[in-house]
Amino acid sequence: MSLQSRGSQAIDRAVRKSIETGLPYVVSAGNQGGDACRNSPSRVREAITVGATNAGDQRAPFSNDGACVDLFAPGAGIESAWNTGDEASELMSGTSMASPHVAGAVALLLAAHPRATPAQLASLLLDQSTPGVVTDAGETTPNRLLYVKDELSDLT
Repeated sequence: MSLQSRGSQAIDRAVRKSIETGLPYVVSAGNQGGDACRNSPSRVREAITVGATNAGDQRAPFSNDGACVDLFAPGAGIESAWNTGDEASELMSGTSMASPHVAGAVALLLAAHPRATPAQLASLLLDQSTPGVVTDAGETTPNRLLYVKDELSDLT
């Protein structure tokens, strides 16, 4: 999901209920350069919350951080489809550019493990991520960068 709201219990509740039914959620951390735990749905612990990095694996200055961020993915200068023509593209930046990278990784994991729960998928994703490489990740932010292995390991 690429949306942010200032602490909405209704959004949080809807996302949690959906996750309880077995749907994994990947959400953007937000682009205010602040604490992702202040916003919905990025503060939902059961969701996978994604911050953005630049090409040098530095936290993008706009990316929210904090304890609610689970991991980072590329989110600055990402070529994206655009609305000016059938083949149009535009370089975009934001956590809404980072979260699709993680959603794709979750889709690959789900294809390999179709019976996995959202919590199992999140755990496997975080286990495969690269720790300690994001520069300026934020003091309370888990310093993990998305990494997708060539071979998807078994759930344990």
